[in-house]
Amino acid sequence: MKTIERIKMLISENAKSERDFAMKIGVNQVTLNNYTANKRKLSLEIIEAILNAFPEISAEWLLRGTGSMMLNETSDSIKANDFDEAWYKKVIDDQHDTISLLKEKVKFLEKQIEEKRNVNYG
Repeated sequence: MKTIERIKMLISENAKSERDFAMKIGVNQVTLNNYTANKRKLSLEIIEAILNAFPEISAEWLLRGTGSMMLNETSDSIKANDFDEAWYKKVIDDQHDTISLLKEKVKFLEKQIEEKRNVNYG
């Protein structure tokens, strides 16, 4: 599959029409029509415009046809979720430690209060 065919695939999957796609990438519809009709060779500017308008599209796929169309965002989100989960676990562990220390302090203070009461009223 040639680059222009992959661009046509993008148009059909990401826009209502060539006009809509042209607006999304910031080029004139006639210019886009000239590319899709093979009246004009693809330029770096049109490729950059597509990749800027659709950052989720793989440049490798668009230019060479290798790999998948979409960038692998799932692995990035999984890494982020793993980080979030580890961070939350650490926060929870820290809170448990703080709670334990506070419980010990409360027991100590209650014991001191009881001793003071016994001395004063005893």
